Amino acid sequence: MNLLCFKSLIVCLTILFMGSDSFAQKMLKKLHQSNQKINAAFGFRAGEPMGLNIQFYKGDVNQTIKSRNVIDINIAKEGTVFNLGPRYKMGEWRPGGTRYSVSWFREVNHQYLKQYLYFGLGLQGGSRNYQRLAKHYTTNFNWGPQLTLHGELPLKTFSITPNYLYIKLTVFAECIYHKEIGEEFSYVRPAGGLRVNFFY
Repeated sequence: MNLLCFKSLIVCLTILFMGSDSFAQKMLKKLHQSNQKINAAFGFRAGEPMGLNIQFYKGDVNQTIKSRNVIDINIAKEGTVFNLGPRYKMGEWRPGGTRYSVSWFREVNHQYLKQYLYFGLGLQGGSRNYQRLAKHYTTNFNWGPQLTLHGELPLKTFSITPNYLYIKLTVFAECIYHKEIGEEFSYVRPAGGLRVNFFY
């Protein structure tokens, strides 16, 4: 994961400080020709939980029929949209917990459907708020498995640096199942949002 973040950081800093300078052009060209090139996507995720979405994957901007592996990361707040939920620790689940999740997605892009379809398996953890006998409590940390069904639709592709760097805007919708380990607590919730994908 450190390698993925490092390469993405190099690309962003190069574009920010070098602009269209020849040095930046040469660096992007080398990264583009590398068989280890990693692309990144950043987005906003509304639903359960709500927050920042980040993805890392290998792939090209003009894929037709192809499958790929995706690392999906979320940093979010729980209960922002669905503030009522199942019972928790003999009380009521309440919004405000901070949640983190990391999932592996297997994605398939079909040229006729013109959308990305994928399923994922991962882990979700963080704090969780609940109320019992009119008192509010927060768990320090809890975790459990997360299953995701996801669909993503491309909107527009922009060329930032000709032949080397592209930005693709996409919208996505997904359904998430989460089960906390050690508690009889689980939920199925929808989510969706907007994502900016960077290809080089």
